[in-house]
Amino acid sequence: ICLDDSKLHSKLQDAVRSKNMSIYFGKYFNSPPIIGSFLFILQGAIKLFSTIKKSQPSVLMPRSLVAGAMVLLVKPFFKNLKIVFETDGLMADERVDFGGWSKRGFIYKLFRSIEKKLIETSVAVTTRTNKAKNILLQRTNESFENKIYVIPNGKAIPDLDSKQKELYRKEIREQLGFQVTDLICIYVGSIGKQYEPKKMFEIFSHIHKNNPTSKMIILTPNIKETQSILEDYPLLNPFIHLDSVASDDVYKYTSASDLGLSLRTPSFSQQGISPLKLIDYLQVGIPVIANKGVGDLDELFEKYDLGYIIEDIDSINYDELIEFTNAIKLFSPQNLNEIAQKEFSLSRMTEKYKKLYEKVLYE
Repeated sequence: ICLDDSKLHSKLQDAVRSKNMSIYFGKYFNSPPIIGSFLFILQGAIKLFSTIKKSQPSVLMPRSLVAGAMVLLVKPFFKNLKIVFETDGLMADERVDFGGWSKRGFIYKLFRSIEKKLIETSVAVTTRTNKAKNILLQRTNESFENKIYVIPNGKAIPDLDSKQKELYRKEIREQLGFQVTDLICIYVGSIGKQYEPKKMFEIFSHIHKNNPTSKMIILTPNIKETQSILEDYPLLNPFIHLDSVASDDVYKYTSASDLGLSLRTPSFSQQGISPLKLIDYLQVGIPVIANKGVGDLDELFEKYDLGYIIEDIDSINYDELIEFTNAIKLFSPQNLNEIAQKEFSLSRMTEKYKKLYEKVLYE
């Protein structure tokens, strides 16, 4: 695993040790550009080779194309080693959509070939969405249908505690200087162009115009980037609380809110995304404003009444959206929490992984 956060290191180490397992940390580098990435993959493959020789695992699970490239380099030396490839999105396509890669470029074509080889070589493949599964089948072979599993993101979702939620609602609102009756919108997560921050602030400006006591909470690690974007919205600044909080405290802020925002640019790569922030909102029983063309959200919103889904993010029907925000009290927090548990509970996802590995190891 390649991480720089020492606190996260400690948490992961404790979790791994509690299961009588081992974990190794590396540091990602890509300097000089392109060449650095190849050197990193080679270094990782060398480390992986020595680790496999020492621990002799039965299965390897690369969770990205970069990790997958390392695995493909060492696989010829371990004929009996099984690979379970976890795609976790469409990485190469996301670089095209948001990272400056070209579909005609060597790097994109290389990583697409790595993706294809991993799918062909693996005994099983996991994706986050049904749409991603269909894309991978179209790119490789329809006969792989039975070895590609859809496992969305999951979280440990507690039963809705209405008393605790009300305590957080009062505590956080008092802390921020908000009134108990204010309509509070919240956004949780990274800020980047794929998250449509300008469109999000445009939506909030319409909500605030309709409801002058409404406020917005933004919890993100990208404080400076968000502040820069907010410079274009000076009239909204007094009504927005921007902060970065510990992950364990996010639950308090979402509990204190009334409405969650989860926007994404509906590009090709976003079909492979399973937004975690959606779970953050639903587990505390608040409805969501999202947009079509992201992961399996279209089907999820058709199946359940989760809030308001925007048909076309470039042409929002604000009259309809405001009508929805005026009626959010009609949503049942308990019902939204139950949907979150049914669709995204960690125990449900764990069971899916368990069945997958039982099949891989024993069949």
